Amino acid sequence: MKKRNILTIGLLILMILLLCFPNLCLHAAQNGLLLWFNKVLPSMLPFMIFINILVPLNGLQGFISHCTPLAQRLWHLPGESFFAFLMGVLAGYPIGAKVVKNLYCEHKLSLNEAERTLCFCNNCGPLFIIGTVGTAMLSKTSLGYFLLLIHLLSAFIMSLLLTHNLPISTSTRVSDSTLAPPVSFFRLLNLSVINAMDTIVCVGGYIILFSVLLALMTQTPFAQFLLGHLTSTSEGYLMATGVLSSVLELSNGAHALSKLSLSTYSLACLSAAIGFGGICVYFQSLFVLEDTPFNTKPFFIAKCIQGVLSFALTLLLHPLYLIFTSTKGILYTLNTYNHYFSFNCPCFILLFLLCFWATYQFFPSNQLRQSFYKCKKKPN
Repeated sequence: MKKRNILTIGLLILMILLLCFPNLCLHAAQNGLLLWFNKVLPSMLPFMIFINILVPLNGLQGFISHCTPLAQRLWHLPGESFFAFLMGVLAGYPIGAKVVKNLYCEHKLSLNEAERTLCFCNNCGPLFIIGTVGTAMLSKTSLGYFLLLIHLLSAFIMSLLLTHNLPISTSTRVSDSTLAPPVSFFRLLNLSVINAMDTIVCVGGYIILFSVLLALMTQTPFAQFLLGHLTSTSEGYLMATGVLSSVLELSNGAHALSKLSLSTYSLACLSAAIGFGGICVYFQSLFVLEDTPFNTKPFFIAKCIQGVLSFALTLLLHPLYLIFTSTKGILYTLNTYNHYFSFNCPCFILLFLLCFWATYQFFPSNQLRQSFYKCKKKPN
């Protein structure tokens, strides 16, 4: 009852703020709509349609069978998990969650396997990292490739942490004879387009909603007064605004963090934001996973740990990026950035140990970890 009262009060406050700052909210909603229409819709919709067709067609069964030994060796999971990881990396949020759901609904993955796969397969796409963040926001395409490398490394390390020492799942799959009869390609195409449009419209709604919430939390007079008193410098104000924006919505957060003076730490915050994805992406993934018995708590915790891991990897590897992209010679650059190595390496080690501890704290090994992933019993 208390949670309901708190939620009711919070919604009433937001409605009052909407009435008090209509121009601010209208402008934020327009920006969110343009972001969805110009960037998200054209990049995600084709992928969603193709994925909705590919999985039921079993067209990639040969590729998946070749990936099975690698997935079992790396993650103790079937080859479908590798396919989900690959598609999640190529297409971006929340395509990875969509692929995992489709594989579960088509009985390619058991519930346990799907929940474990979800924790490291829902990632940011290269188009956003290289094009939007690297080229458009930071005006340096090479930094976009560097951030993409960090993102892939953090996702891969996260997958190893989550599946270390886990036995290969022996869950029973439904035989092909019990599955639904195949439908015509035209019918499958229609269903895929309808399903993809439903998903993409919901994603747009979340982007607009969180754009308005972000504006109310960062641009109202009270919010600016509070953030201004919490930070003593303009750079600190931009950092606080950027971090808060990143926690809520990735695109606006990345844009805010890109306004900071370029340094190892501002880049590490940007990398952490990409790894975490933001609460908006989390809710988009929840919508995609609707009507499934997935336990999404492990997924949220895994994304938090991946954000910290991305921060640590950036601290360690950014000086190396500066060395190899410098035009003044390696010896000169090594001397110039020596203080980065002396300070960042201990920070990296501490943060990486924190990721290990958090993973094994929230995802206990062996039998306890198996029970953590268990949801309500449902035929797979």
